[in-house]
Amino acid sequence: MGEKLLDSEERYRLLFENAGTGIGYYDPKGNILAFNSMALKYISGSLKDFLCKNVLEIYGQEMGIRYPYP
Repeated sequence: MGEKLLDSEERYRLLFENAGTGIGYYDPKGNILAFNSMALKYISGSLKDFLCKNVLEIYGQEMGIRYPYP
């Protein structure tokens, strides 16, 4: 089971990083946990620039209205 899980995680990581669109992970409060390389290209920065910041800080209030975060 452990080897299958590691294989699955590796495939998921490859999909995440090689997706043709930007992907981000956020916690329930909208704090950024991860962005793939396409997302970082779109917002012009490195992951360390955005980790633990809130989506409203990055996208602004207008865009943030689309997200259900406080």
